[in-house]
Amino acid sequence: MISLDQNGDPREPHAHIDITNELFSSLSYISDNKVIKAEMFNLLEGTRALEMLNPNLDTGLITLSDEEIAFDSGRPQSIDSVIAVQNRLLHLLPSWLNNSSLPLTVLSCRYVQTLLENYAFFRDGSLSQRCSLVDRRLQGSQWQHHDTVISTDSLEYQLVHKVLKSFIIGLAKFVGITLDIAMNVLYEEEDITTRTAGLDFLGEISTVAVLDELNHTIEWILASDIESGADVLISQLKLVLRLNQLNSVFSLSVPLFEESQKGITPSFDFLSDGTELVDKLSSIEYNQSCPGGAFSRFIQLDRENKTIPVEVYEIAPVEAWKSIRSLFQSVQGFVVNSHKICNYNQLINFLRYDISTSAVDMNIIARGIFQLYVIRDDRTILGCPNITVSNYSIDNIENVVGKNTDLLYLDDSSLSSVKPELKHQLKDRLQQMLQDLESCVYHNVTVHASNVCRQQQLMSKSLVLWDTLQVSWESFEVECFQLCKIGNELPSGDLGMAVSSYVYFTKLQAMIDLALNGVNLELYKDFEIYLIYWYVAYLIQLIVEHLTGRIDLIIEGKIAYIEKTHPKKIKKFKAGPKKQQLKELQLYYQNKILPQLVQTRDYNRIFLTNSLVAMNNFLDAICVFLMIISNLGICDFRDGPKSSLTSMEDMFHFRMKPWSSIGVPSLPTYAQYINSFKALGLDEAPDKFQSALSLIKVIKNKLHLSKSLYQSLLKDIVNDDRINSQFVQDDNSKVVYWYESIVKCIDSYSEEVEKFVEILESNKNDISQINSHNYKLKIIKSHHRYFPRVTVEKTFT
Repeated sequence: MISLDQNGDPREPHAHIDITNELFSSLSYISDNKVIKAEMFNLLEGTRALEMLNPNLDTGLITLSDEEIAFDSGRPQSIDSVIAVQNRLLHLLPSWLNNSSLPLTVLSCRYVQTLLENYAFFRDGSLSQRCSLVDRRLQGSQWQHHDTVISTDSLEYQLVHKVLKSFIIGLAKFVGITLDIAMNVLYEEEDITTRTAGLDFLGEISTVAVLDELNHTIEWILASDIESGADVLISQLKLVLRLNQLNSVFSLSVPLFEESQKGITPSFDFLSDGTELVDKLSSIEYNQSCPGGAFSRFIQLDRENKTIPVEVYEIAPVEAWKSIRSLFQSVQGFVVNSHKICNYNQLINFLRYDISTSAVDMNIIARGIFQLYVIRDDRTILGCPNITVSNYSIDNIENVVGKNTDLLYLDDSSLSSVKPELKHQLKDRLQQMLQDLESCVYHNVTVHASNVCRQQQLMSKSLVLWDTLQVSWESFEVECFQLCKIGNELPSGDLGMAVSSYVYFTKLQAMIDLALNGVNLELYKDFEIYLIYWYVAYLIQLIVEHLTGRIDLIIEGKIAYIEKTHPKKIKKFKAGPKKQQLKELQLYYQNKILPQLVQTRDYNRIFLTNSLVAMNNFLDAICVFLMIISNLGICDFRDGPKSSLTSMEDMFHFRMKPWSSIGVPSLPTYAQYINSFKALGLDEAPDKFQSALSLIKVIKNKLHLSKSLYQSLLKDIVNDDRINSQFVQDDNSKVVYWYESIVKCIDSYSEEVEKFVEILESNKNDISQINSHNYKLKIIKSHHRYFPRVTVEKTFT
């Protein structure tokens, strides 16, 4: 059928051809009018196979040289060739972890493919027998047809079938270990691509057997008469051996909070040795190239492959060595520091600062290893048999509201005056409430080592969990107090609501982290940055009020009970066993509980509250600065961009969506957001220049106050025993780095404010010249991930 144009003439130059007759005549060859197809053929898939005969999409059209197709992995090689192959494989391993896939990296090596195919084919036999490098599909090994036949006892043969084979066994096993880690805690396509081309990476082989294989090969090299290159071969084998030893950290039990074990770190020399091996191998110049055909796109054509044809991917050697080095250093860092943890605050701060801060730059495998290291299969924390997720959850509560939280320790003695039926109901309900709490705490622990994008998703999910938990705990605490008079009281005698207060505090922290992490991920447009900082400042005010109000009163109430109420209770009893029990209990309270309550109170007042107040002052300064910028028309935070297809009110509700489902605290209204711009009085000011200068003084004072508070905090972290004991002591302390980075951001804002004053001074005769036509707002990365630099620049038109 010929395509015609509007005039009825044939359409040129791409005229269609009528193939109707040819099509139906071809059908005459089909017997019985039936189409015969393979059982595995899916007609729907076939009709969508748009990649067929397209060289950019059809893997069947990959062109390979004869050398690549007929590559003989069993052929003997020189020592330089073996070193070159192993060196390139060490580069391809981190290349795979750099957003690539196995067929484009490690599996592009024919040696690896052949060994794994033989491993799958030979189901019985030893490790050495199953992992052969002889390609069964070749009709006799090509190298045997040369005039000079090389003996299987020759060095060249042994280098391939002993050294290279052992190296690949070790590398393949480590890939298998990584795939197991990925399956448990990493995210497919986010953190790692786990395409295996249908091959099993030695899943049935134990790590011990692989380590033995590598050690035997190293011993063979040492005993062999190899004149040059032996040292490099051994270093390459040792590096793969060290990689496989990373698996051993999962069996390490950290003696948390045991004074007798303080500062004692088990010997993990293989981690530092791994770093040294990387430094050594990265400094060597590799002049020999790999054998022709050893690395190619052969596997994409030969094995199961549902992806489009892509070239072999390899990152720069410098980046590859840096990645492997980072893996050893990251694992060594958190293993060593975890052995320094002496209390719950140190554990919490270790997760919040050391791990969350490091996770951004941490090696992908290191993040996965850490997640399995911190929470074991038996739900213990860091493998410590005495610290499970259950008691960790309870101690988390008392780490904020202080020890002796009555409701957490409901037992028969505290319920002695309650009817049996009600007693069972309360105990069962408490058990369920604690399980819900445990789920939320467990969820929070899994956030820290996730990638930054996944952290955002997990934090968003946690808000709903904590909000639901707060409602249920508030109801339960009120009910227990009304029915049984169980629950900690404030100094005034009112119910303290200790657990609910902890839940509310944790929820507010999660809300703040979610908002600020969005800044780091650059989720917000320039005209939304004021909204986010304004909302975070509102949340910080609430959490500061909560810390200095109810939580502080809860702790004071517990202290008052030990110092006043309980001694009075003892006096009411006559001498006897009961009075003696109460005296012993009082002694325990005085010696154990009271010091911990005082420490918690001091930590909350000196560190937690002041760090939040410092951030709030900084945010206030930023918000006032942005208000001035908005009022002068440089960037409109009230109405949004003029080209917007929707109103600012709709964008406000869209941006506040993650927090809109939270019951308490209530979400600020759009009217409150708009009124925040009017609070400074800049709109009605008769002299905007002078008003702006007055507000600049407010900004400078806020910045100065914030910086002073942060500097005071940094001194306390280092020198104050009440504070520095709550952080893991490390030469590269992440908490110190965290606050030093914020101080640098404050200095950057001070510089921007001074530059803006110059802009005001230069336009004081006509302040209307400061507008979006002449000036623009620019937001750029700064020293801290939550506080990018906001600068005003002159436009060049």
